Amino acid sequence: MSDLERVQSLTLEPLLDLRRYVGDGPIHAFQLGPDGLYWLAVETRVGTGRRLRVLAIGDEGPTVDIQFMAPPFETHLVQPLGSRILVACSRCGCGAGAMGTCAAAIYERDGRFVRALNLGEGIANLQASPSGYIWAGYLAEGDFDSYAWTRPSEQPGLAGWAQDGSLDWVFSEQGELEELDDCYALNVASEDEVWFLHFPRFALVRLHRKRVAGVWDLPLAGGCTFAVADGVALIRGDETERDHFQVVALRPDNVFTAMGAVRFIDPEGRSLGGARTSARGGELALLHSGRIFRYDARSAAVSLSLT
Repeated sequence: MSDLERVQSLTLEPLLDLRRYVGDGPIHAFQLGPDGLYWLAVETRVGTGRRLRVLAIGDEGPTVDIQFMAPPFETHLVQPLGSRILVACSRCGCGAGAMGTCAAAIYERDGRFVRALNLGEGIANLQASPSGYIWAGYLAEGDFDSYAWTRPSEQPGLAGWAQDGSLDWVFSEQGELEELDDCYALNVASEDEVWFLHFPRFALVRLHRKRVAGVWDLPLAGGCTFAVADGVALIRGDETERDHFQVVALRPDNVFTAMGAVRFIDPEGRSLGGARTSARGGELALLHSGRIFRYDARSAAVSLSLT
């Protein structure tokens, strides 16, 4: 981001204070679902056991709030699968416990266990489509909980899974776009449109019906979340500049224009650079100090064009 001179600070008002629903304890999973709701997972200890609480919250409060015995892995990801719920662990090299190599599971919305899923090792990003199709992006390598791990050569960087846990699709080399080593970020915008950040190409890639429909080689050193809509992408910076979001105009001929960058602050003037983020289509959600903030890529483009 150092090459971009235009960095605009924007004040965001909180939409929800999650502390009224979950208290001040840690929130283990925070994601936008295809239904536009904020999906949360909170783990608690009960005696020698563990319980997992899953909530789906909209502007009017929770629409789902259930508790059940926690699976034998830490829950970092939660998504709705139609009338059911998917929870998963973002990890590498684990595979211990009652579910063996499985680190994902499906539950009914009343908390009843349905099945365990083996979605592969090193899940970095996971989002479900409106129909419940599961998209998963993977790390090239990782070091979690003292497990050093390198992804097996047969495991893809991006894959699509059916709800029964069967592998339906994997990303492979298409045209001039080489195979994917690391899926930096994922955005399942609709049933047919999926976007991801490609490594080693450092490119923003659009898939339409699982075929490459656009590749923009951006000046990125990394990225972990992005929102995209109407030809505008709002991309969170790398580890050194997580408080900056690049704003990029995307043209159909795979040419882009860097419009500048925005940084978000709360009403008290504090940076939201440390916020947890999740994005769907053009919408970006930020979780900071128990409060949810929201912004969209189109507004960022308008804001920068007015300065």
